Amino acid sequence: KEAENNELRIKFAEYENMVSNYREAVDKLQGVIKALALSQEHLGGIVETAERRENERMRKSEERRKALMELIRAEEEAERIESEEYRYDGDILGAAFVKQLRDMDNIRSEIEDMRIMRDASETQRSGMSHIFNSYRKGGC
Repeated sequence: KEAENNELRIKFAEYENMVSNYREAVDKLQGVIKALALSQEHLGGIVETAERRENERMRKSEERRKALMELIRAEEEAERIESEEYRYDGDILGAAFVKQLRDMDNIRSEIEDMRIMRDASETQRSGMSHIFNSYRKGGC
């Protein structure tokens, strides 16, 4: 019976050793699971931070794109206004130039009229002079 008891003790010790090894393995596995959970949580935080940063970059990029489009529209509007101002200035200058040409033509016509009047006056004076000279010499 003692041999049987010794054999049972040995088997019981092996069993306790196996249970102890099993508990160690379970503890190690739980440690690994906790570490994995922490890693997963950490990775989740990293992914969340990366997504937040990417969303912020996308938002800023969209804001820059909108600002650039607004700047382009403002530049096009400024160019359109400037073009209209140049055209308006050109119209005013053109009208002033045409008016100046008409004024010069009017002055030229007035000068020509004055020449004609002068020539007529000289002709008339010459004719009157001739009449006076004839009259003095014993004409009428």
